[in-house]
Amino acid sequence: MPSDFDDYSDEELDSLMEELIEEGYLIPTGFDDEGKILYQTTQRFREDFPEMFAEQIAETNNTVYELWILGLVDVTVKEDINDWIVLTNKNTMTCDLNGLSKEQRNVILQLRYKQGYWDSGNVEF
Repeated sequence: MPSDFDDYSDEELDSLMEELIEEGYLIPTGFDDEGKILYQTTQRFREDFPEMFAEQIAETNNTVYELWILGLVDVTVKEDINDWIVLTNKNTMTCDLNGLSKEQRNVILQLRYKQGYWDSGNVEF
């Protein structure tokens, strides 16, 4: 998928991402296999940029579907919120990332990061 940010330098992208974090549009969620930060959009992003969010969520849903078909994640439907939830499984945490697309690797790495966070006891209620 071509990126709208292909013409930006690394410094310009870093500056843009910092601004989006400061403005409350993104939250860092881990690192990709090249050490670059992965981000998740916030509710504010969803409200202020609904078209961009819809495109981003459609791409993510497609990637999650591909991972589910491969048996690398589990998916369950939450009828009370009319949505589905992605769950990790043994394969999520142990699969070889080399045969996966960049998008698939990034989703797996974000799930591993989140699972590691929950398992570490760093959860506050």
